[in-house]
Amino acid sequence: MGNRLARWAIACLVGMLITGCGGAPDRPPVYKVNGVLKLAGKPVPDATVQFKPEKGRPAKGKTNASGEFSLTTYNTNDGAIEGRHQVTVVAAISEQIVSNTPDDLKKIEAAAAVVPAKYADAKTSGLVNTVEKDGKNFFEIDLN
Repeated sequence: MGNRLARWAIACLVGMLITGCGGAPDRPPVYKVNGVLKLAGKPVPDATVQFKPEKGRPAKGKTNASGEFSLTTYNTNDGAIEGRHQVTVVAAISEQIVSNTPDDLKKIEAAAAVVPAKYADAKTSGLVNTVEKDGKNFFEIDLN
């Protein structure tokens, strides 16, 4: 009997830990956000776009070959929190460089320069978008 009670207590404790002792935390609603990222009018593939709200959890998404992205805050492609967001963009390095020859370093610099470094920081990007509850929430971001 005592062994059965102990197993039941452990199962309850594990269940409480998994659910966070009373269920999921209160989350602000999120709204679908999609867009396209361009640099001088051309799509930017393999870049990370992040929307940082004034309060709350940021949302981010990765661009495809056409520069299109969908944002995720909690669950895949669920969107972003309503309100004003500072936007950052970071380009991924698509090639894996294994040596340190001068030519390889030039490749790294060229890949990193796909998107100017100022767009990687919310303080310097100058990009701001507003997610609205009843809005279309499609953003075309064209970097210069």
